[in-house]
Amino acid sequence: MFVVFRVDASREIGFGHLSRCTNLAEELRLRGNDVTFVCRDLDGAGISSLEEKLFRTVLLPRSTDVILQSVDASEFIESLAGVRPDWVVLDNYSLGSQWETAVQPFVEKIAVIEDLADRHHDCDLLIDQNYSDRTVETFNRQVPDTCEFLIGPKYAMLNSVFAKIREVSMVPKNKLKRIFVFCGGSDPKNLTKTVLDALSGDEFSDLVIDVVIGAQNLNFKSGSTNQYDMNIQFHESGDEFAKIMSNSDLAIGAGGTTTWERMCLGVPSIIVSIAENQVPTCEKLAREGFVRYLGPQSEVTNESVASAVREFLKTQSALRASSVKSQIVVDGKGCMRVAEAMCPTSVGELKVRLATTHDCIDYFNWANDPQVRENSLDSADIEWTRHQNWFTEKINSESTEMYVLEASDLPVGQIRFEIVDKTAEINYSLDELVRGRGWAATAVEVAIKAFRIQNSHLLKAQVKKANVRSWSVFRTLGFVETSINNSEILEYQLGDMVVVVSK
Repeated sequence: MFVVFRVDASREIGFGHLSRCTNLAEELRLRGNDVTFVCRDLDGAGISSLEEKLFRTVLLPRSTDVILQSVDASEFIESLAGVRPDWVVLDNYSLGSQWETAVQPFVEKIAVIEDLADRHHDCDLLIDQNYSDRTVETFNRQVPDTCEFLIGPKYAMLNSVFAKIREVSMVPKNKLKRIFVFCGGSDPKNLTKTVLDALSGDEFSDLVIDVVIGAQNLNFKSGSTNQYDMNIQFHESGDEFAKIMSNSDLAIGAGGTTTWERMCLGVPSIIVSIAENQVPTCEKLAREGFVRYLGPQSEVTNESVASAVREFLKTQSALRASSVKSQIVVDGKGCMRVAEAMCPTSVGELKVRLATTHDCIDYFNWANDPQVRENSLDSADIEWTRHQNWFTEKINSESTEMYVLEASDLPVGQIRFEIVDKTAEINYSLDELVRGRGWAATAVEVAIKAFRIQNSHLLKAQVKKANVRSWSVFRTLGFVETSINNSEILEYQLGDMVVVVSK
């Protein structure tokens, strides 16, 4: 599959767009796809980062004037040199439906990465990774009827290193000893200085403060960091970025892409919006207890930063609560999910594996999916602590076997066997990303085969009568109705396999 990204970066635009596109491109390339970037030649465009990662890059001409969408589309089409991409991924606030309509005849499909909700798109897939009140209904009138949606921070497109570090360091923060400061790749209005001025002096001298200076940050030149105290340590952005962040107990920074990186690692945050489009997400995250939001940069002072840090020092239990909440919402697998939506795994490649302790959050999110709750015999929402205790008990129980369904290494569902009196009851659910693909029967069948290697128990399942899809799955696998026990229970059987269907 051939995928082309149309994205720009500069000191003025920032580097969040290019960063998330690069992360997605790496996942797509890992799956065997051919990837090309098309970028406008701008000051500080960050193209060197693409070259370092060996991505083919085409530069559109530099211009001092505002580029019309029609002109950009024509130059983009010319850059394709007659090759028809399977996907074009557009991540650009300046380009919208006019550009997409012009490009559509020359490509198979268009995916748009969107942070706004006030413009139309002519696309096949819309990705909004933000934590907001926006839903499918928000965008429905702005896109074609055939458009598909990936909405929410579970689709946040992070570098794969964050998910890897999270696997080995997923420990909630309990005490404030170390602060991580990063205010973006360019930090044009020097938020970093405001933060450091607030943290300088005796009041916070017992804290270690790690400051990462972005590659395009021109505010801190050689020697300019010498004025700060010894507990303030400076680092260049690079391969150690995620590791430095993971070692911290609190982070301070801008409310852009790095927000999802901090949440993935469970690092509580004090955030500042440095662009207008960041405000709704920052405000919602603050309302729901994920972050401490100081407002837009124009309103932030040394004292407001210092005061927020004092709050965390006084109530350090808030660190742990924020850490756990954040990791439930962002798990670092967003690129894998978007890639799976763009190039689905074939049903023959599906695999199951035994669940581990690292699957607790996935099981929690699958269990609390609205459709799963609606189809469950007990439809009440599940609280995290209750789930955590349940999961720990089940995964350590000899009478329970828990499996995870994987598509190209991405967890996309669970199948569980509860053994009581030589009978194993089957429970399964699929991630919303892969529903409608007809995978349920295969998932259950593959799990049964894995279960049968060491178990010969009678199999059954309880399903609501209204859940037509689930009981049809069992019928597909050969279960047949043998008797009616009462008005609420139907029993299906094939050899030593039974499925019980209830209202």
